[in-house]
Amino acid sequence: MPKQCLTPVWNPQACMPKQDIIEGKYLQAELALDLYTIAEGTAKPPYHSAESFFQATHPTATLKQILQDALQHLAGTKTINPVLLFDAGFGGGKTHTMAAIYYAVKEPANPEIQKLLDGKPALKNCRLVVIDGSAYGGKGVKRGEHLYRTIWADFLHQLGETQLAIESDSPEGLPDRQTITRLLKKQPTLILIDELPKYLDLVKDQPELLNKVKHFIHTLSLSVCEAEKCILVISVAGDVYIDAADAVRRELTEAMKILNRKMQSIEPVKTEDVPHILKKRLFDFINQKTAEATAKAYIQMYEEIKAPNHYRTTEYQNRIIETYPFHPELIDALYQRLSTLPEFQRTRGALRLLAHVINKMWKEKEPDAFLIHPHHVDLQSPEIVQELTTRLKEEKYINAIASDIYSRGGRKAKAQEKDEDYKSHFKAPLFRRACNTVYIYSLTGAKEEARGIDVENLIAILATPTREEHIQYYRDQVLPTISDTFWYIEQIGNRYIFKKEPTENRIIDQESQNIPTSKIIATIKATLQELYITKGKGHFFIEIFPEDPSKVDDNTDLKVAILNPILGYTIATEGEAPEKIAQFILNRDSRGNLRTYRNNIFLLLAREGSWENLRDTAARLEVAKALSEDPEKYGIPHDKKKNLQQKVAQYETTVNEAVRASFTYIVYATRGGKIEAKYFRPSGYGTAQPGQEILWQILSKVLNRVADEPLDPEYVRAEAWPAQTPETTTQALFESIHKKPGVILPENQALFEQTLIDGVKRGLWVLIQQGKVYAPENPATRVIISGDSHLLLPEEAGRQGLTDPRGHICPKCQTWPCKCSQKTGGAGPIGPGPGPTPPPPPPPEWEVFEPNPPKILLDDLEKWTKREGIKTATEITLQISGTTDVATQFRNLLRLLRAGKKLSTSVEVKTRTFQTNLTLDATFKADDKGLEKPAAKILDDIAKWALQEFEGIINVKSDNIEIDDLRQMLKNTLKAEESTIKVGINIKPKREK
Repeated sequence: MPKQCLTPVWNPQACMPKQDIIEGKYLQAELALDLYTIAEGTAKPPYHSAESFFQATHPTATLKQILQDALQHLAGTKTINPVLLFDAGFGGGKTHTMAAIYYAVKEPANPEIQKLLDGKPALKNCRLVVIDGSAYGGKGVKRGEHLYRTIWADFLHQLGETQLAIESDSPEGLPDRQTITRLLKKQPTLILIDELPKYLDLVKDQPELLNKVKHFIHTLSLSVCEAEKCILVISVAGDVYIDAADAVRRELTEAMKILNRKMQSIEPVKTEDVPHILKKRLFDFINQKTAEATAKAYIQMYEEIKAPNHYRTTEYQNRIIETYPFHPELIDALYQRLSTLPEFQRTRGALRLLAHVINKMWKEKEPDAFLIHPHHVDLQSPEIVQELTTRLKEEKYINAIASDIYSRGGRKAKAQEKDEDYKSHFKAPLFRRACNTVYIYSLTGAKEEARGIDVENLIAILATPTREEHIQYYRDQVLPTISDTFWYIEQIGNRYIFKKEPTENRIIDQESQNIPTSKIIATIKATLQELYITKGKGHFFIEIFPEDPSKVDDNTDLKVAILNPILGYTIATEGEAPEKIAQFILNRDSRGNLRTYRNNIFLLLAREGSWENLRDTAARLEVAKALSEDPEKYGIPHDKKKNLQQKVAQYETTVNEAVRASFTYIVYATRGGKIEAKYFRPSGYGTAQPGQEILWQILSKVLNRVADEPLDPEYVRAEAWPAQTPETTTQALFESIHKKPGVILPENQALFEQTLIDGVKRGLWVLIQQGKVYAPENPATRVIISGDSHLLLPEEAGRQGLTDPRGHICPKCQTWPCKCSQKTGGAGPIGPGPGPTPPPPPPPEWEVFEPNPPKILLDDLEKWTKREGIKTATEITLQISGTTDVATQFRNLLRLLRAGKKLSTSVEVKTRTFQTNLTLDATFKADDKGLEKPAAKILDDIAKWALQEFEGIINVKSDNIEIDDLRQMLKNTLKAEESTIKVGINIKPKREK
């Protein structure tokens, strides 16, 4: 059967509870069940007659054997031990079994009784004596016209010895063993003594009477054994009246020793009988086929969700069939956990509790109720709360339930609020279900370590076949929320336990209201810093919570400003951004002066309404930190410090996730000049992914605003080249793409430089740089972004005579005009020649290599030396920048440069860090003498600091500096592939005359 076709238990085709349960009347009969009312003929249905009693009773193997043995012994056809002790806790089936023996002896010929006796002859002429300790008051018990104070007087009266009973009704009147034996021998007699410990407790302040009662039990047991056709059945409910129950056991044991017999102690209801008894008492009809289909679906589900092994066996499938409509774990919880509590009446208590559960389920008709789970013991119900608190003398849990699970007045409980928040999403009260289950598993009289339930079993017990998605909800949302915020449920290791006293969560809840806003902002700011400010430069420069536009630099750097939500900088929906947010892109200060570079600034904003959650999570983190530092200050035991430290780690993760989930709008300038907001989902990128990487993916893949590769030069010419202008500078074009909204931006300047080189190669423009013309035939290996480096359209370069009309130069001599026809010797050309070629402009005194990653710079340097034939220099200035990781490389390079060489050296170093509450700048300069010791030591120290910016400049002078040696030193000391390192070189070459 497909899971979707499963039948809920409340469907009449699956189960039909007894009508009294559906109407809520069932409990009246159960509460009235006692041996005294049965003997008096005043019991309520179905206990008022033998026929209805046995129709409502599940015939366990133990019950059948007891009835057969008892009746045969009374008839004299079989001999058994005549003294039976029913020894079990409250609700262990004692009274019910004694009632069965009573009716079987009273009406042995009844057809319902004969079914259980397998056709054996009916018993005749047997007397019945019923003594119920719960029937006695302070003055005794009334029989006809007489009131008896002692149980032996009551015993004699029921044997028909009224006069003797009246004479014996005092401690001194206790009949002797001979008298009792003589009376019992007159005819077969069944003696049922129920709730005797209650009577002993009643007379405990009358020592003489108490001792005589014990003596009577002792004597009666001996007489029963002597009289032959007699049976004495005594029940002991030892869970409440422990001392009195022990006294009864001792007297019976001593009596049996005298007779050299062993007392027979019987537990009327065995564990395997429980589900059958419950089903018989609570239901009129249960569909066996539905039970089998349901069991199969649950086992299939347990396989799919990889539940603990014992849920995935054939044996467990058979257990579901056997216990249906109850989940096997509910039966086990009632009979293995709650039964250890002194006040819980096992069978009767379970019946009363389950009657409330069934009544509620059949009213609510939840669509996924295919079994009656532990979570259906729903603490939303006042009757169920009473059963599991007041009746168990566990009243301390009442406030805890009202706080965490369900409250009927005033402030709503935590699970109540969460279930309402997630109602449309979960479509079931998952928080309350989880809490109900944890509560049931926390009720036990066993050791503390046995309380509660581990995560894997909890999820398996909560799972239902048609709502597998709930399993992930429990794991990802419900249980973490309960652990982090509920006051009375504590997670210890992987176990969830319901507590009577509040956990530290209540302190965190209360104290979090007192955390100042400034501290909360600092926490959120620190989290943003951790998420978005990476070591080194990263993709963007990040400015967190700028107060106004002036705090965001107006330059050509790619930048993201994260605005402070508490100042009202939030976005409600996609579309045009509010004016006060747009001003950060439009203006460069609060006075309204316009920003020059609008295309390279992006804003990251929180969604409207997210501040409360951000504030709450950050405040909780701050309180958790305080608790973990000094638990005793807040009344928390020191041994919980480790748990509190774990909670701090959990809250740090929660704050991180809350920040990611809140800051979900990017604001930017569009091609049309509008300032618009775009929403993005923070999920799908991985929680370990740095914030900058997420923003980069949004801006590059979704909005197509940035690129990590050179731009198409045709795109740049079309989008950024000044209109109707044949010439511009590399600096102006670079600035243009950062000014014009909507133009795609390269990640860094080096990529733009490569775009310019590609444009030269493709003939889109001609580059004039350092007095040299670069055309498709001789593209530059590097480009200087400067107002002195010019870009000309091909026709303009031709017009100025720098190239041919199409922007080309001679591919052979790589000049224009072409020098190939110019003779170097021999006869000159016939006829007039082209005239003398003007001498080339003198080379610049310094060769400048702009800062670039090491690999690019080393390649450019090698190409330049080969092309120009330069081998040595007289002065070199090196500039190296990056994080302090590069300080070690800088120091090593300096050592290599100075090792064994006659050089004049000077060094300048700048470092900087900026954190939430710290800004530190350090600068020093040193020459040859200073570099011997103090400066070298400082450099060693700087290499150990975790500073965010480092810049070092080395200037060396000498008559003969080998450029190839320098290149090799750079290659050996710098990480060539490291893009966060930038190296620039100014070389004063030594040219041959």
